[in-house]
Amino acid sequence: LTTDVRIAGRAVLEGTFNFLPDVTGQSLTPILVDIDPEGTYKTIQRGFLNVDYRDGRQQAAGPANGWVNANVTFLPEDYIVHEGHRIGLLLQSSNAVWAVPGNPAGFVSVGLGPREGPTEHGTRLHLPLVDAPERIFEDYPDPS
Repeated sequence: LTTDVRIAGRAVLEGTFNFLPDVTGQSLTPILVDIDPEGTYKTIQRGFLNVDYRDGRQQAAGPANGWVNANVTFLPEDYIVHEGHRIGLLLQSSNAVWAVPGNPAGFVSVGLGPREGPTEHGTRLHLPLVDAPERIFEDYPDPS
């Protein structure tokens, strides 16, 4: 970051994910982290979604099959990430054993792209930034 940034509220991960077919109780647990210049990180916020309920808790959508769209809302937090630090995202999907009682381990497979052919789908992380300047990230070199 080129300046201190305040994150206050709930981050939202809006994405397209790949799941094993016909397996109930698959989950997404994204974790937003503050990475210091030495590479050590601290948790800022975390979210959890049982993918069977990706369309709301009123009615189970059933098991996810292949590529599905899902949004995960994080628990709210008020946190300042300091200049020179990075904001990172860890995406976990194998913690269903403790998050969903009775769910066996090892059945979750989540992927982010690539997808064949043109697509409008992607993954976005919406951060609730407070009074952030227009430009907060340093330029990264072109990887090519």
